[in-house]
Amino acid sequence: DRKMKSFFLSLGSNIDPIYNLNSAINHLKNIGIEISCSNFYKSPSEGFEGEDFINCALGIKSKLDFDDLNKELKKIENLLKRDRSQPKFSSRTIDIDIILVVADDDIQFVSDELEKYNFVGIPINEIISPHISEKLSINQDDSNLEKVTID
Repeated sequence: DRKMKSFFLSLGSNIDPIYNLNSAINHLKNIGIEISCSNFYKSPSEGFEGEDFINCALGIKSKLDFDDLNKELKKIENLLKRDRSQPKFSSRTIDIDIILVVADDDIQFVSDELEKYNFVGIPINEIISPHISEKLSINQDDSNLEKVTID
């Protein structure tokens, strides 16, 4: 019997971002049980000239393992017309990445993006418990991030 794990995901978009982020979140609720969703943050595009990105973090509980969940995430990206022929740094409808996996308060996986990017670190840090947070190195520089209010 597979154990329930908590997956903390980073979502980002700079093409019709509010629509695409909300769509992705709704699809993700069908895969796992939603634990929490962070605020939405706007930041300048990184590594290329493009529209601002909006990022958020979502926590879900699931019995899927890492690879199976990742396959589901790719399906959602495809559904939301993610163009995989584009270079790594380019505009996108949606990007969904597994950043952190926790089972029984035990950190099973952590992405280097947590430390590298504030648009990953700040939203993730909002939705994880402090005793997990203090074990991690998290980018919390909020100088170029702007909280977005959504009606």
